[in-house]
Amino acid sequence: MKRSVSRREFIKDSASYALLCAAAFSFGCSVKEQVPKGEGKGGPKIAIIYATRYGATEDTARWMAKGMDQDVDLLNIATIDTDAVIEQYDAFVIGSGVWLGGVDKRITAFMEKYAQKLDKRLPGTFIVCGTQEESESGEKRIAKYFEQLHAPLKQPPVNHKAFGGRIVVEKLTEEDKKALEKFYRSFLKQELHDWDRTDPNTAYKYGKRLSARIKEGCANS
Repeated sequence: MKRSVSRREFIKDSASYALLCAAAFSFGCSVKEQVPKGEGKGGPKIAIIYATRYGATEDTARWMAKGMDQDVDLLNIATIDTDAVIEQYDAFVIGSGVWLGGVDKRITAFMEKYAQKLDKRLPGTFIVCGTQEESESGEKRIAKYFEQLHAPLKQPPVNHKAFGGRIVVEKLTEEDKKALEKFYRSFLKQELHDWDRTDPNTAYKYGKRLSARIKEGCANS
């Protein structure tokens, strides 16, 4: 038998329902605020931002991304809106190829402009260059490249890695070819030639290491 409800009971029940909805909404908001950024959708959003001249740094970034067992976006500094990108990701890995002038100026400008926002969101950096670490002079040169890259940061990341690059002479612009020929003859005492020291396996392993640090919440430490 259908029960009739008095006007007083209806008002009372409606008020209780409204309070219940408000409480549920407030609880939902408080839970949402406690979920770490990015973790509500399967983990933090990660981007590898890189500067490349002839593709070796881009390849290294791609191999690195494969080692990170989560979704990673590869972003070429030459093609992105940096103001938009800096707000879209929870963690960044930043790298640059090294040319005669050192680290790419677009990367150093990015680091300088967003140094404060990158704090605690930068688990690692990398460079790709022709210098090898086997000699003391090579180690010092690589250290200077990282000083260039990290200069704007209050706290440079502990995890940084130098990778070998490559040169394919026939792909060089005439300007770059002439500059390198002069460098090779004057400083290396040899003729410019093709070489390739890129290393997919090492880049993959570095990606795995960075992924573990990000999952531990140890970005920039």
